[in-house]
Amino acid sequence: MSRLLETGVKTLFGPYGSELQALGDRIGVKDLQNSTNITRGGIYREATLDLARRYLRYADVATTNTFGARALLRYGEPQLYREVVETQVRIILEALDGVDGKNLVVPLGPYGVDNRGCYNLAEAPSDSFEARDFHEQQLAVVRELRKQNPIDAVVFETISTGREALGAVLAAKKMGVPVIPSFWVDVEGNLKTGDKLADVLRHIDNTTGNYPLGYSVNCCPLAGAEAAIGHANGKRDRLIMAYPNASDADPSTLEEVDGAVTVRDHHTTAAQLVRMTMNNMSLRVVGGCCGFDSGAIATIAGATQNGFCHWREA
Repeated sequence: MSRLLETGVKTLFGPYGSELQALGDRIGVKDLQNSTNITRGGIYREATLDLARRYLRYADVATTNTFGARALLRYGEPQLYREVVETQVRIILEALDGVDGKNLVVPLGPYGVDNRGCYNLAEAPSDSFEARDFHEQQLAVVRELRKQNPIDAVVFETISTGREALGAVLAAKKMGVPVIPSFWVDVEGNLKTGDKLADVLRHIDNTTGNYPLGYSVNCCPLAGAEAAIGHANGKRDRLIMAYPNASDADPSTLEEVDGAVTVRDHHTTAAQLVRMTMNNMSLRVVGGCCGFDSGAIATIAGATQNGFCHWREA
């Protein structure tokens, strides 16, 4: 068994994007959430490191702010992509220095260029082979980093189509990198294509010999995460991770509607996520995506660390 999946339910870091964006709005740095600016150092590095350390007070599974870097590959800048990913990993390793018992996963983004591309089927790869070829470029960097750094897995975040997830897994299997595909689902628990998540998981497992460590849902309404688990049928045990949004809004509008990421109180959503985890014990890693903060992650961690017995809504 992977070290990531040992010892009960673990708490995942919260989001970088929405938290750094909120900070940037307060201090007048409008592109603070842009992960590709990390090589500029200064406030971009300091803010990322500080946020990681705040999450580490509570979370068991650390993540890097690497989701948005894939746009550099689409723009033909592979060297800068490598520098960004390497820098982000170094920052998290600095945060982890002297901290025992934590896991590290590296989130990688989908084929789409910007954040809205996660939800726009027109920007999805045309087939699994196009997806495989693109994601091999991302994985090549992580594979090298894993040779000397304790990276437990790659999480392919906010995938909207089964064909892209399959391509990502095929690339990971070819390169020997542990992988968890993470899907965006609607409020009914279905993919953007209308496919049932259970059917997609079954197809990927059958095609790749159950290669993924497991599967995840993220950046989706909590109701969608719960529905996806509920109708996963025989694949319930393969859906091991969930980190939904704090908002019920369509995530494709989160950057267009002021305050959309905080429509729902994130502590209340955290408590609901805890209840969902209690009822679906296949989940091994839980956390929050857009709209969560370190306080909400603390709510989740407090519940999981106490066996769900003594949590309270903050």
